[in-house]
Amino acid sequence: NYTCQTCNCDLLNCQGHFGHIDMVYPVYNVSYIKEIFKILQCVCVKCNKLLIDTCLSNLIKPCIKFRMMLDLCKKITTCSYCEFKQPKWSMDNLCISCIFENETKKRPINQKNVLNILRKISNEDCVRLGLDPHLSHPKSMIIEIMLVPPPVVRPTVAMGSSSRTQDDLTHKLLEIIKTNNQLEKTLASNNANQSVIDELINLLQFH
Repeated sequence: NYTCQTCNCDLLNCQGHFGHIDMVYPVYNVSYIKEIFKILQCVCVKCNKLLIDTCLSNLIKPCIKFRMMLDLCKKITTCSYCEFKQPKWSMDNLCISCIFENETKKRPINQKNVLNILRKISNEDCVRLGLDPHLSHPKSMIIEIMLVPPPVVRPTVAMGSSSRTQDDLTHKLLEIIKTNNQLEKTLASNNANQSVIDELINLLQFH
């Protein structure tokens, strides 16, 4: 009996429309976590420029160029621009850490700090890495706004002859929204414990 408020079509003819969730805290796109880790090894943590000023030929395929630049940057210990000593990077599941010279303990780096580094990578450096600055800029590998597919993508599932239940994707989106809202309230609280905030951020990343 109702028509879609977006396209004015009925239930059978509406194609469905995407929504979005504004993430309270940025999270890694798990499909690109390995690429994020590799890019961090190629740029300076201080000035966010490529560690070397080498320019490879544009005739080289982008995926090969990226691999070659990574191999070259791995050997660099000091930035050629600001001469800052670079840390050693390590990754354990979805946790990225770095250890600086004369330090014995790994220093975990959160998603917000990683985003700040990736966001400052110039378009020229993206091209030198073999990335398209408009279609595959490293900052886009971290989710700040998450697309929500319409119900036609995640229809209800029949349970027996009479009852129906929600699609697994809908359940997962609900968990993301609940955790996101809980994190927002916790961050807004003046007496929030940092360990509780970290736990909620990890839970949001998990979902």
